Amino acid sequence: MFWRAAVLVFGWALPAHAEVEVRAMPGVTVREPRFEVTGGGTRVSGDVCRTGFTAGRPRFVRLDRIDASGVVIESRWAELSLAPGYRGGCGTYAITSLSLRNGERARLNILRHR
Repeated sequence: MFWRAAVLVFGWALPAHAEVEVRAMPGVTVREPRFEVTGGGTRVSGDVCRTGFTAGRPRFVRLDRIDASGVVIESRWAELSLAPGYRGGCGTYAITSLSLRNGERARLNILRHR
């Protein structure tokens, strides 16, 4: 799942052609991330929803900055607040600061464990 960033800016600045890849486990959906430039960088936030019963609930979000060759340069973690229960529901996350340069991309990972 990819979201194209239009005029969005990360802490490092997200080029207009950049993509944000989302990796989530089965039974979990991720609503389109929101980007807000703040004094301390860029705040990436959003919602993670459990669509039904899954073996383990998502509890963490990791945002990776990846260079053109596919190597992870930087990672930031956040714990889901109000992590969804086993029958469904949504949790929220917010991660501050990352910056993409030309040729780099971002990957949002939804995880059970850190």
